[in-house]
Amino acid sequence: MTDYPGPRGLTTYWAATGDIAAQLGSIERVAPERGDVAPAVSGDFAADFYAPWRRPSHAVAYVISQPPLEEHGFATVRSADATVELRTPRDPTIMIMSRDWPSTGDCTSSRAQRRYADPLITAWDLHRSPGGDIGSAIDQLRARALREPLWT
Repeated sequence: MTDYPGPRGLTTYWAATGDIAAQLGSIERVAPERGDVAPAVSGDFAADFYAPWRRPSHAVAYVISQPPLEEHGFATVRSADATVELRTPRDPTIMIMSRDWPSTGDCTSSRAQRRYADPLITAWDLHRSPGGDIGSAIDQLRARALREPLWT
């Protein structure tokens, strides 16, 4: 992770009412309306899906193009106040390496599946999150990824 330069590209910062799952559900509903592929979820939220360790308070979502979230109850905020980071990455591998996984316990979304970024990208995003338990959360994510045959 120390050699990876990051996804680069355009990042916008958003906040809305409701929990993170509901906010992601809103973003996932907007993408198909615009003809885009589903966002690839990363950061705290994806790490909690792959290897539950900490309660997600922030999500990163990779998109092909930036949707007009103001029309869907979101406000543009400073990075420090964001609950969602929306990224249009320059790294072409992020969207290609993401996969759809069955959603679990997310009754706010009408989708049966959610797209998640690769665990390595998720770890990179998680590493940038605030909190004293980030190292432990990354260790849990790494251990989970090493147990999954598709990631080894």
